[in-house]
Amino acid sequence: MRAVRCLDGALEVVDVADPQPAKGQLVLEVKRCGICGSDLHARHHAGELQDVMTAVGYEDFMRSDTPVVMGHEFSGEVAERGKGVGKEFTVGTLVVSFPLCGPPAGCT
Repeated sequence: MRAVRCLDGALEVVDVADPQPAKGQLVLEVKRCGICGSDLHARHHAGELQDVMTAVGYEDFMRSDTPVVMGHEFSGEVAERGKGVGKEFTVGTLVVSFPLCGPPAGCT
């Protein structure tokens, strides 16, 4: 699939492997996605934000020297379901997301 990746402040459209759903996860066919102001700020200031994000318990925040796929505000359609996903999320269900938590802790 194609994605916008940020590395050392540079944005680049790249091909990445298609995701596979893990337990409790969905794979979406993304219909719309944006790169918001916080993404653009993090693009240039990820190093400065790292200590703050770690202090508030978000240790998976992007780092400038690690490739990160941008765009955490998106909508789409469920394409695949992992084990343990609620039955309301059938293939074809329209969803909107704003994930601001990441593995391994996940959201509660």
